[in-house]
Amino acid sequence: MGKWFKIAIGIIISVVLLVLAFRKIDFTDVIHALKNTNIIPLLVCVLFSGISCIFRALMWRITTGPVKKVGISTLFGGVMVGYMVNNILPLRLGEVFRAYYLASKCGFAKTYALSTVIIERVLDVFFLGLLLLLSLFYGLNGLSFKSSLIVLAAWAVVVVATVLLIINLSWIEKLERITFIPGRILKTIKEFFVPLAQLQQPRKI
Repeated sequence: MGKWFKIAIGIIISVVLLVLAFRKIDFTDVIHALKNTNIIPLLVCVLFSGISCIFRALMWRITTGPVKKVGISTLFGGVMVGYMVNNILPLRLGEVFRAYYLASKCGFAKTYALSTVIIERVLDVFFLGLLLLLSLFYGLNGLSFKSSLIVLAAWAVVVVATVLLIINLSWIEKLERITFIPGRILKTIKEFFVPLAQLQQPRKI
């Protein structure tokens, strides 16, 4: 009963959200737009979107590997869950749900699972900053130089702070000497920062 009850609740929530999402949409406009859509570019976008999700699952397998080998299908499902929740909830909360999905499916500590997701976000920030630098170098039209410099300054602060944090992870061990910090909190902190140590390995990056 528990399984079917959860499925029924999921279907009901999905139907309600779909009704709310489409309640003010004129479907004649939707049909007209679909008829005038060039299907080839759309299929190419869907293809590359799927490929990017597969690569995210592969990247996630690298960061979770030291603890447990997880199947690509499970990780791909987690990526899909994250994207789905991001389409519904604000503040990219799908990343939190993705970590929870991994923890519940594979028995990971939730803090560890969340840390593996943060590794991806750190790498995303780093490489998006590099792309912005390249864009400024080539002088792309519509790119505000002043705004880009502000973004790059914030990006540089984040990158430097992250690098300093990663190369000095030894401070975590020193926390154990602080007697007034409860052992459970210390365990949670260590579980969170253990995956970040993988960023010290250039081959994995």
